[in-house]
Amino acid sequence: MGGTLGIVPWMAETERGRRTRDNLIATSFELFSVRGFDAVTVDEICESVGVAKGTFYVHFGRKEDVLLAALAAFLGEARERISEIDMSGRDAAEAMLEATRWLLLLGLIPKELIVITMREMLARRADFLAYSGGAGDVSDLLVPLFEAAQARGRLRSDMPARVLARFVDNAFVATVLRWAQTDESQEDLERSVRRVVTLVLEGVLAPSGT
Repeated sequence: MGGTLGIVPWMAETERGRRTRDNLIATSFELFSVRGFDAVTVDEICESVGVAKGTFYVHFGRKEDVLLAALAAFLGEARERISEIDMSGRDAAEAMLEATRWLLLLGLIPKELIVITMREMLARRADFLAYSGGAGDVSDLLVPLFEAAQARGRLRSDMPARVLARFVDNAFVATVLRWAQTDESQEDLERSVRRVVTLVLEGVLAPSGT
């Protein structure tokens, strides 16, 4: 069953189905965090939730899909928060650092799960996008913010906002992945991301006087 979405499309799920899926995600993360990803089986997850093994595969194609679904849900929440950032009268760098503050909540989950989740997202982008309902990844979250900054002359306009957002996304993901493979603290991650975002933005800010 590996590598494919569950047999029930998310849009067709009932409220009960959504609750079951959310419970599977929450329980899985709790078990992964305590015992490690590889040590936890689908059977154990289902037993902890109190559902049949087949129910798991209605919602997820494989154990790794729980991580993809959780990341999609997290980015959906971050999208709402980022969309509320007011760009009027704001410096583009300041607004972007505020946006990354929401994304840095990723640093609160175990580092092992960050590494596995990022690896799965990069290797199985189509599956991730299906779990996100087509909402996209980090760069997709940033595009509206970049478009607003371009409209106000605060970002360079010779490149599409999507290209600039992908530029920042690549730097952000690389920074988080590197951090997740060290023993550095959450504060270290925040400091590294702020530095990287500031450096990257120097390349996308509109030239002075425009």
